Amino acid sequence: MAQKFWQLIPVNYKADPFVMKTSPIVLGRSGKCDIYIDTPSISETHIQFQLDKANLLVYDLDSAMGTFIDDEKIKSMEIKALRDEQKIKLVAGTIEFILQYSTDSIIPKEEKKIIQWFFIHQGKQYGPLKKEDLFKFIQDGLLVPADDVWHSGLDYYMKAFEVKGLFTQGYMNASDDKEIICPYCWNTFSIEDTLVISCHPELGGDKVLGESEQSRFLPSHFRPKGKAIDSKGLLCFEKACPTCHLKIPSDLLVKAPPIFIAVVGIPGSGKSYYLASTTWKLRTILNSYFSMDFLDVDPQINNWIAEYESLLFNKEKIIKTPFEVSHVYRQVKIDDMSITLPLPCMFFLKSYDKKSSLGGVNRVIVLYDNAGEHFQPGKDSAITPGTRYLSQAGGIVFLFDPTADIRFAQLLPSDIVQKMDRKLQRQDILLNEIISRLKNHLGLSVEDRYNKPIVFAVSKADLLNQCITSHDDDELLNIYETHKALNLSHIANISFNTRSFLKKYCPETINLIESFAETVIYLPVSALGSGVCEIDQDRHAKPIFVEIPILYILSKLGFIPSCKITDHSSVIDSYQVNSRFIDCKLPASDRYIQVPLLYSGYTITCPETHLSFQVPDVDNTTRL
Repeated sequence: MAQKFWQLIPVNYKADPFVMKTSPIVLGRSGKCDIYIDTPSISETHIQFQLDKANLLVYDLDSAMGTFIDDEKIKSMEIKALRDEQKIKLVAGTIEFILQYSTDSIIPKEEKKIIQWFFIHQGKQYGPLKKEDLFKFIQDGLLVPADDVWHSGLDYYMKAFEVKGLFTQGYMNASDDKEIICPYCWNTFSIEDTLVISCHPELGGDKVLGESEQSRFLPSHFRPKGKAIDSKGLLCFEKACPTCHLKIPSDLLVKAPPIFIAVVGIPGSGKSYYLASTTWKLRTILNSYFSMDFLDVDPQINNWIAEYESLLFNKEKIIKTPFEVSHVYRQVKIDDMSITLPLPCMFFLKSYDKKSSLGGVNRVIVLYDNAGEHFQPGKDSAITPGTRYLSQAGGIVFLFDPTADIRFAQLLPSDIVQKMDRKLQRQDILLNEIISRLKNHLGLSVEDRYNKPIVFAVSKADLLNQCITSHDDDELLNIYETHKALNLSHIANISFNTRSFLKKYCPETINLIESFAETVIYLPVSALGSGVCEIDQDRHAKPIFVEIPILYILSKLGFIPSCKITDHSSVIDSYQVNSRFIDCKLPASDRYIQVPLLYSGYTITCPETHLSFQVPDVDNTTRL
């Protein structure tokens, strides 16, 4: 059966019929109204339409000339759904309309929404205009760089010189066709469709988030400088996604697209504490080494990770992250379906050193802490789409927990081994599920390989009896041409030795991930760095290496400087390239070692002979 919609058809005014598919919808003379009618008899905001299932609520917004339905002046009225042949006469000012509830088969095809521009010059407002019309006003001297400019859907003014293309020295903070990616439900939406969160206490209750939340609405009333007001007249400052209604930080609405980074692993692998110790370290490392700020986008959104940081560094007892606790997940109701969405933490990455080559970095980083249970087979569904952001991720950190694999028991402290029986898990199964979901969401074929960086991080590495050694920050963040940079040469050597160690104990897991992804590096990490699984009241966390996986991903994305330091170790003369590997003959030896192409051109140390050598620099597009 064809779907029906309310439509408003002008009779004595030249305009296309307006189809009401969302609400509220405001009709008026203001350029910021949903239905713009340019005539003096229409008030700035004249009528508001509200959909109530199949019925339509009509409200007169204290207009000067009133609103009439079938010749009766109204302040508000509920109109029941009509049959296709029924029509209602609506008059606003001197403009007559027909209201009808019809199937989409008789609704004219909607054209792409045209962005309407406005500006104020010497106290006079101009508009609505097309963007190309603005150039004529510039030529006539009626639009100058310091004038206030805005467009439909934008709830604040900008200066004309900020509009990209109007003046050669300018740029535009919020483009007229900018699409936002929601960090919760991952739907994209236009900036002009962003909802506003009401402020008045009487406007509580939201159809998506429940009675405990303030209502969300599409703004139609504005104060000077474009600030939206709710139906009770209070200024509103916070925005929300039009699909899931969760709060969207303002930085995501006016900056470049966010950087999504995933932290994944089995239940109990230490993801939450790894993430907390990482963000704790990044605040210092990024500032002191790279002259970059790493700041909370919104303290309220990041409150849950701040609590974990407090547990780690304020000498309190460690606890495991409960599955689907309120601060990590949120249940919303979309289209009458209850859906569980993850709540990430968000940070603003900004370079404040204008002399640096990274002086223009100005991005939001979104970090996810998924409960391991969400990666179990069958858990990726319409009501629990908590891992679908993986397709948007710029990089993935996979936390491998050696205390959940019996093959590492001989390397672990005896008290840890005694607890292993109740937590042993097949981590390759979870990894295979992640790979399957990525292939599905990205549409990868059997031959295609994943082209984003994956860091295979060995968590709780401090428990491995020094089989994997730690390293100082200064070794990894060397001075390079008077600037700090991530030392890829040192990371390459650590990664190869960690990989060699893991191949002895879990070769199937290494083969699985390397057959899927082009760029995989292996790093030891420890969120606690204490040699035990819990921190008592007299100790606090001393994280090891935790920030390097995120720094490496940022370097691959171009936001952190990196360098390759030349080493004069022995160069391999005899080698053979075989598929994804280089078979190298060790210097002064008859032994061969197989090295992934990723390490081409880097100097590494053979974990068995401890001989350092430079891997042949073969023609290869994949580099560490």
